[in-house]
Amino acid sequence: MTFKPKIYFTSNVFSPEQIGSNEKISPEIRKKISSLWQELNEIAELKVFDGRFPTNEQLKSEFKEFRPNFIGCHLSHPITLEMIKNLELYAISTSTAGFNHIERSKIDDILLTHTPGVLHKTVADYTIAVIMANLRNLIDLHQYVWDGHWTPRDKWDLDQSLCSTIDKKIVGIVG
Repeated sequence: MTFKPKIYFTSNVFSPEQIGSNEKISPEIRKKISSLWQELNEIAELKVFDGRFPTNEQLKSEFKEFRPNFIGCHLSHPITLEMIKNLELYAISTSTAGFNHIERSKIDDILLTHTPGVLHKTVADYTIAVIMANLRNLIDLHQYVWDGHWTPRDKWDLDQSLCSTIDKKIVGIVG
């Protein structure tokens, strides 16, 4: 009898119905996703949580019952030592840049994989957006309008909208 590993995905976002039907993904890639899911089903026993955000108790219970050898998760699914104790676990794979949501003992042999380059452009874009929002005082001015303080007769003066522009500034992003 051949060993058939048990693979548990902590969210239905990983399911072929979810990831494989996203219209933003090209038809060729969707077809490949479907094919890979079929292959995975042939070589492993799969279980996908029926929902997107299981509680810690739900995961603990499902791990105890299913006893996975491999776990696929993401940042919204903390994996604690309590959840994975007594499992014959070989690897945990997270679809996130970081992996601090996964507790590990200092002596385990569990392989941990993550996607370190997945958000670097997004983080850089967001950092630039925050810099610009602060330079132009967008958050306070937005709140001023949102709270109903602005009227058509309002005259903006320097005290009310203190802001700056990016010209003649040196901007650097480290990280």
